Order: sequence, then structure tokens, then C-alpha cells
Amino acid sequence: MRCSSNGATTNGATTINGNNGNASKVSNNLVIPFVPSVISAVGFTASSFYGIHSLIMAQTTSFEAEVRGEIKENKEEIKIFKEEIKAEIKESKEEIKKFKAEVKAEIKESKEEIKKFKEEVKVEIKEFKEEMKEEIKAMSSKLDKIIMEFAFLRGSLKIDEKK
Repeated sequence: MRCSSNGATTNGATTINGNNGNASKVSNNLVIPFVPSVISAVGFTASSFYGIHSLIMAQTTSFEAEVRGEIKENKEEIKIFKEEIKAEIKESKEEIKKFKAEVKAEIKESKEEIKKFKEEVKVEIKEFKEEMKEEIKAMSSKLDKIIMEFAFLRGSLKIDEKK
């Protein structure tokens, strides 16, 4: 509600007429011009306007305080929420860091296992090659014996044929 030199409204809607600048009040679609004669007819006095104005100002102040309190609460809730989010992010980063460390350790372990496996395979291949060489030598010597025996037998056959 407003209080002016021309008058006041009980619902806060004051308008100015285009005719001669007199203020008028809009209340439930009823327009009442604020001229001294109408004010006295309705029974409003300056002190009643001041009382209404004071009441409205007190209500406004109370409402403003309530809104400020809610804003303060909201800001505190937002601050708490931000802190919770920061804590969760920090926790997530720590978990990621731990996970990365575990993965690196497993990779390192796997690389060591692979290296050991490669060395074992090399040793096995070397041993297999040596065994194969020995077997080939043994087979070769057997083959040489067979060839010599065959040649001996063939030679003795030729001798027998000549006789």
C-alpha cells in the first residue's frame, strides 16, 4: 500500500486520472477518486492512513526478513552442497589414483611375467634345438652305418657275382 498526498489504497493499487491528476483507488473493480470529500465520506483520516501505512511497512519488513532468512538458508544449503560435491570429487579422484596405481602395478607384474615367460621359452627353444641336433647326429651316424653296411653288402655281392 502507498500513502501519497492525494490518498492511499488498501490493496496497493493507486492510479492517476488523466483529467486533472487526481489519484484514484482501484478496489474490486470500483474506482474511487481520492479527493478530500470522498476521503471524509468513507471515513479515512490522515492518522488511519498512517496506521495502515505503518502496518503495511511492518508486514513488508517482516516479509523481507523472512525472504532474507530463506535466501541465507538457501545460500548455506548451496554452500554445503558444493562442499559435499567437492568432497565426492576429491574422493573419486583418490579412488581413480588408487586404481591407476593398481593397474600400473599389475601391468608391471604382467611385463615381468611376460619377460620371464620369454626367457623360459628361449631356454626351452635352445634346449629343443640342442636335443634335435643330438638326435640328428644320432640319426646321421645310424644312417652312415646303414650306408656302410649296405655298401659292404653290395661290395660283397659284387665279389660273389664275380666268382
